Amino acid sequence: MKLPIKIDKNRDSRQRNQWLTESHNWDSLLKGRGLEITRLQALLATIITSNSDHTLQQRAIDYYSDLNYLKKQFEYLHATIGIQQTDWLSVNKRALCGQIQVDPYIYLRNQFAAINNEYHPTREDCCRFLSTTI
Repeated sequence: MKLPIKIDKNRDSRQRNQWLTESHNWDSLLKGRGLEITRLQALLATIITSNSDHTLQQRAIDYYSDLNYLKKQFEYLHATIGIQQTDWLSVNKRALCGQIQVDPYIYLRNQFAAINNEYHPTREDCCRFLSTTI
């Protein structure tokens, strides 16, 4: 005897809307981080090109490099959001086939937290350095 499968058609729509809203929030946040890093790098570039003190130049280069690494990590997460937006249907289809459905934003949250743990101290140190040299 087959049991009738009850499918909540509104669930798919709600889930898609939730994912799109969260994608928009992540998009804004990650773009903001990228812009902030770009601004700091512009200030660091000024020190690198115009300062004759080799020690200050080297510190500016180190901060620039650290920020560049973090910027690439934020850009990777930003690209991942685009994949999540286009892949939500296939995730939904796999769930209907009986596979476990996992919130794709758990990965983003964890990755973002890890990058932020590096970003905040680097940003604070960089701002302190800039405030003493500019």
